[in-house]
Amino acid sequence: MNKYDIKDSKVFCMAPWVHVHAWAGGEVYPCCLSNVGKEHQFGNLNDTPLGDILNTDKAKQLRKNMLNGERSEACTRCYEQEEYGFKSLRQSMNKENGHHYDLVENTSEDGTLNELRITYWDIRFSNNCNMKCRSCGPDFSTMWFDDSVKLLGDTFAIHHQKVKKVRSNFDSLMDETRPQIKNLERIYFAGGEPLIMPEHWAFIDEVIAQGNLNAHIFYQTNLSQLTYKKRSAIDIWNKLERVKIMASIDAYGPRAEYVRAGQPWDKIEENIRLIRRECPNVEIFDSCTVGIMNIDHVVDLHKYLYENELIDINKFGLNPLFHPEYYRVEIAPPEVMNNAKKKLDDHINYLQTQNNDVSYTLPQFISYRKMLDNPSMHEEWWPQYSKITRKLDTIRNQRVEDYLPELASYVHD
Repeated sequence: MNKYDIKDSKVFCMAPWVHVHAWAGGEVYPCCLSNVGKEHQFGNLNDTPLGDILNTDKAKQLRKNMLNGERSEACTRCYEQEEYGFKSLRQSMNKENGHHYDLVENTSEDGTLNELRITYWDIRFSNNCNMKCRSCGPDFSTMWFDDSVKLLGDTFAIHHQKVKKVRSNFDSLMDETRPQIKNLERIYFAGGEPLIMPEHWAFIDEVIAQGNLNAHIFYQTNLSQLTYKKRSAIDIWNKLERVKIMASIDAYGPRAEYVRAGQPWDKIEENIRLIRRECPNVEIFDSCTVGIMNIDHVVDLHKYLYENELIDINKFGLNPLFHPEYYRVEIAPPEVMNNAKKKLDDHINYLQTQNNDVSYTLPQFISYRKMLDNPSMHEEWWPQYSKITRKLDTIRNQRVEDYLPELASYVHD
């Protein structure tokens, strides 16, 4: 393979050469879309230095597979997205990092990476979060811990930590990271909620101190608060040249506060308007996770955000929810699915008649619409959705009838 073959390959990805992705507990995976579990982990930053984590046996084997044109189980989500017509992270990685192909050419036969040059940083510093989204869990939100105990029993508390850190001694990780700051071209902050993590502020201060102001910086944030102690995100973002907010918004109004528990909708709107006013160079996208709870509401959300001048019509992306399976769109009851298909068809027609540029968002909706024609998973997973929904409603003193009326009549005790 040579660098000119990258765009045509169905399995090759630059990520194992230039990217580091870690969960809040220190577990390092090939990327944020990788299948999870011990069998897919490169290692853990709590016991392996950053300089060694990309040359563990599993990391080397993944690179060998890619160079040999072989599929890897860890990468099935990208393969699946591409089958639906979505642009996958694998494809983006190749497009944005192909100019580092010399790292591939310098790879040893056993898959060893002979130079550490991290260009894309995606480390979740902790699971500290101020919300507990229904499709999330305790690995990514401290707020989920108590609900998990109530859902799964007291043994959960015995075997799991409420607060997770990518490394218990964060200063040591920063010492290992500093030499790579100058190489970073893309930095992705997520969580938890990155804007309430002290580690985020320490890291971004180092980026600014080293003068890497041109790095493309992405924030996956719930936008519930823009300050931490006496620090303001507005002040920081105005020092940087390329900041993109990927707002985690899946619904608006009361539904938003149900799907993403703890999301104060009025405050979200206020913060978006503040950013647009005070940081005109910061791009704001909606990064909408789409699943059964917003199967067709996603259309209403897109129109609401655009018509109320919260986001531009072409800054709306869809992230299909694949796990847990009981929240996938394919579990929808037949009547709900048919209504969603019609609503999506109408919205696609609406977008096609717009005079504004919709070159990014329109394909997102077209690909999503194709997903609705997938084989039904209703019989297999709807009982689990009903069970989890009723349990969480009881724990959180909510009723699905008050927030998701189109689904409520199908949710049984």
